[in-house]
Amino acid sequence: MRRHLRASLAAVTLAGLLSVVPTGVSAQDSTASIPGAEDCTVEPRTEEEILAIVASATPVTGDNYDERQARALAEWDGVEIVGPADFETQEAIRDTVWQMFACGNADMPLHSYALVTDDLIANNEPTVEELRGQDPTDEIVDGEVVERGPIAVVDVIYVQMLSNGKVEAVVVADTPESPGPFEAYAFIFENVDGRWLLDGAAF
Repeated sequence: MRRHLRASLAAVTLAGLLSVVPTGVSAQDSTASIPGAEDCTVEPRTEEEILAIVASATPVTGDNYDERQARALAEWDGVEIVGPADFETQEAIRDTVWQMFACGNADMPLHSYALVTDDLIANNEPTVEELRGQDPTDEIVDGEVVERGPIAVVDVIYVQMLSNGKVEAVVVADTPESPGPFEAYAFIFENVDGRWLLDGAAF
C-alpha cells in the first residue's frame, strides 16, 4: 500500500497551500510524528474482498483512460466549499489520516485498504503480491535504489465540507526522500457507513 499511497498523493507546494489556510494555522507550528504499526488499529479488509472490488471494476486501459478522466472531472463540476467541517468531523478525518500513514509505514496493506473507498481501490488496482506484502517498497530511480523511509505526519489542516457531502483536507507530512522540510497533500474523504475514508486526491 505504501507505493500506492505515495503514488496517489497530490503534491503541491506548501507555500501555495498556506496562502489559502485560515489565519493563525501554520504547519511550521506543529511537530512531526511518525505513526507506526502500534497505531494501525483498523480492522483489515480481506484479500478476497479487495480483489473482488478490482475484478468488478472496468480496467483502466489506454483506450478508456481519457474517457474515465473526463467522467471523473465532470462529477466535480459545480462542487463548492461549504465551510469548515465541525469538530467531530475534523477529529474523525485526523484519525483516518493518522491510521492511513501508520498502516502504510508498517507495510500493512490489508489494513491500509480498509481506510479507503471501494472506488479508490478499484482505481488503484492492487495486485495479489502487494496485498501479501511482497511488493517492494524501494524503487529504482536512474538506476539506483531509492529507500522509502517512514512518512511523518505534521498536521491536518483546512478541513472543509464540500457541497457534494465529501470533505477536503490538507495533510502536511514529511517524507524522507523529498528535499523540502514539509510536503502538503490535498485529500478528499467520503463518509461511508459512518466512517470517513480516503476517496482520492484533490488536484
